[in-house]
Amino acid sequence: MLKNDAIDLTPAFQRKQDLWNDEKKSRLVESILLGLPLPSFYFSIEKDSKRWVVIDGLQRLCTLKKFAIDQTLELKGLDFLGKQYGKKTYNDFEYFEKLSFSMLSVTVNILKGKTPPDVKYLIFQRINSAGTPLTPQEIRNALNQGVATRLLENMVDIPLFRQMTKGVSAQRMADKEFVLRFLAFYLIGYESYEGDMDAFLNVAMHTLNQLSQDDLDAAKVAFCRGLFVCRELLGDDAFRKPISDSGRRNPVSKALFDALAVSVSKLTQAEQDDLILKKALFSTFYLELFHDKRLQKTLSEGTGKSKSVGYRFQKMEEVIRKTLG
Repeated sequence: MLKNDAIDLTPAFQRKQDLWNDEKKSRLVESILLGLPLPSFYFSIEKDSKRWVVIDGLQRLCTLKKFAIDQTLELKGLDFLGKQYGKKTYNDFEYFEKLSFSMLSVTVNILKGKTPPDVKYLIFQRINSAGTPLTPQEIRNALNQGVATRLLENMVDIPLFRQMTKGVSAQRMADKEFVLRFLAFYLIGYESYEGDMDAFLNVAMHTLNQLSQDDLDAAKVAFCRGLFVCRELLGDDAFRKPISDSGRRNPVSKALFDALAVSVSKLTQAEQDDLILKKALFSTFYLELFHDKRLQKTLSEGTGKSKSVGYRFQKMEEVIRKTLG
C-alpha cells in the first residue's frame, strides 16, 4: 500500500511528517529485525478516494517507507545489531533478510465511516495518551477530512492572519485552532457555548463539512473583513492584551481573538466602516475595558468556562455599541 500510494502520509491533521531523526528510525528497524512486535496502527478511510488516512503510526510508517521503499535510510545508532547492520541500507540486505523484514506481522485497526465523531475523538485521546500525543486540533482534523480541513488550511495562509497572529505555531495546528474558534463562534454563536471547548469545536468541524460552498465563502469573507477592521482599529497587535505586567509585548490571546474578531465580523459593512471612522473613540473604550478585573480574569483563568466566554463577548459588543452610538 505504501508503494502504491494507497496510504495518505500527509493528512491535514499531521504534526509534521518526519519528526524522528535517523537514529530513532534506525532503532525501529532494529526492533523489526529482532522480531519485536510493533504497536498497533490506526487508520480511517477517505470517503472519496478510499485511501487509508493515518491516525496513529505516522512516524513508524514514514520510517518503513524511507528504509524499505525509498531505500535512503542508512542504519545508525543501533543498540544490539550495530556490528551486523550498522551503516547498511535496505539495498544491502540479502534476499531472505528483506523477505523476513517485509513479512513482519502488524496489527491494523480501521475506524469505520459510520463511527460517531465523538467516539472517534475518544479513541484518539486514548491511543495518543503516551509518547507525543496529538493535540485536540490534530485529532479534529483527522476525524473531519474534507471541506472543513481544506477550509482551515486555506484560511491560515491568509497573509493578514499570519501577520496579526505572529508567534502562533503552525506545527501543532495552533493556527488552525484559532481559525476554527472564529468559525465556531461566528457560525454557531457564543450563546450556544456550554463550557466544553473541545466539544464545541468538534461540532464546528462537523458543521463546516455540511455547509454549502456559498456559506463557506461567506464565512471566509467575513473573517478577512473582520481581520482588516481589527487591524485598522488596533494595529497588528489587535489580538494581544494591551496592558503588560512585564512591559514586554503580550502573546496573541485566543480568548481575545474570539471575542474581538467575531464581534467585529458580525457587524454590517456600514457599521464596520463607521467603526473605523470612530477608531479613536473605540480605542478609548477598548482600553478602559482592560481595567475591568473580571474581564482580565476571563482572559487568563478558566478562559473556556461558559460564563467567561459569555462575559468577554458581551463586553466586546458593549464597547462596539458605545462607539457606534
